[in-house]
Amino acid sequence: MQILFSTTAFIPHFTIGPSFRNKMRQSLQTRFLISPENLLEGFLACAGEFALRSGYLPTQVETQNMSRCATAIRKLRALDSPTDIAQVRVMLALGTSILTYDQMASPAVSASPQGQGASMICRYVLSHAKPWYEPPGPLALMPEMDFEMNCLIYLDTMECLLHRQIPVLRLRVREGEPVVDRYIGLCYSLLPLLYDVCLVGRDIKNQKQVRLEAWEKARDAIVAWQPFVSPRFSETYTSKEVIGMFAQANIHRQLGLLVLHRLRYPFGEEDKAATIYSESILAETKTCFELSGDYPSKVGLALLIAGFELVEHSQR
Repeated sequence: MQILFSTTAFIPHFTIGPSFRNKMRQSLQTRFLISPENLLEGFLACAGEFALRSGYLPTQVETQNMSRCATAIRKLRALDSPTDIAQVRVMLALGTSILTYDQMASPAVSASPQGQGASMICRYVLSHAKPWYEPPGPLALMPEMDFEMNCLIYLDTMECLLHRQIPVLRLRVREGEPVVDRYIGLCYSLLPLLYDVCLVGRDIKNQKQVRLEAWEKARDAIVAWQPFVSPRFSETYTSKEVIGMFAQANIHRQLGLLVLHRLRYPFGEEDKAATIYSESILAETKTCFELSGDYPSKVGLALLIAGFELVEHSQR
């Protein structure tokens, strides 16, 4: 469990930079202490799998991690139909730990941002949180719940972009202080617009045609979107974090535009515009590395989709 709460081992893999690490540790500890009897196996499976993958533990513990995860899933199902916000919080924390374990334990066998099991857990947890999140409900108004909600909504939205499905939830942007998330940085206010792209994709998948008005509305909203930051943003975060977060946000903006473009124009049509979107994603990634020494976080799906536009072997 010390590994799970370590700001130098486990936590850096799930935060954009060091400025977020202490807060994530506090969030993990707070959640665990609220309901250790429900969260123990999920947290242990997560910590054990990370320790196994990092070489801290022998391979023999792999079956122990699987057993712990199975117990955690049984406990998650026992929390079905939560009756108060406290049970919803436990369900979110437990579901996120199971999802994290699955992402570490499952081989990358598909192009999806997460494995099939992780996607099912993600949508299961969000569907049970939905009554407490809409229209907006208390869950949407509690900044302390961003720890799980932003991550889960983001993962579900990325999955649905790829498969032309509708995400379980459309993120509700709170008014007031801009949200800078430990996992998705400045993409918080972009997520509702990417949800709308998913709607366009689902309609085209089912109806085999583009509703031009909906397509243009989604595109215009993403074109106009800009990351929203406070005046203290550059003082609060390191220069490397600032560069990475702006790059991550711009890449996801270009991702939305590229997906919309290919929903309307198949390969072979309007390829020049698609190439521009693709090159923007790749250039933003390269520039971020040159300026900060590291690549932006959580841009794997964007790189994959941008790569479809590259036709020369050397570029790919």
